[in-house]
Amino acid sequence: MKNSIMNNNTPKIEHTNLAEKVYRRIIDAVLEGTFSAGERLVCNDIAKHFGVSRTPVREALVRLEKQGFIHSVPRSGTYVNSFTPEELKEIYEIREVLEGVAARMAAISPDPELLKKMRQAG
Repeated sequence: MKNSIMNNNTPKIEHTNLAEKVYRRIIDAVLEGTFSAGERLVCNDIAKHFGVSRTPVREALVRLEKQGFIHSVPRSGTYVNSFTPEELKEIYEIREVLEGVAARMAAISPDPELLKKMRQAG
């Protein structure tokens, strides 16, 4: 007797990248002003707030620092950088363009790897 679940074409459950989700939540909080310029970001507090372990938070913070949204001060902590209204406007405009290009590329020539990354990005 075969297992009926193995006979149908049920889509596989997607593995979501937790660090990516944390990254997006933090960047939105920075851009919306929930995290103020100069505010110290504490990994443990963020992890507890989002209900995740420290690992995805650390990964997200490293990525945010590389992109210039936050900065680390040795033996002091990680802090939110300040942005002018013009810089914030540019960031939003760039995000809109990139998201539109990614969607267009996926629609024109659906690359399985690109689609997977877009699904993970949420």
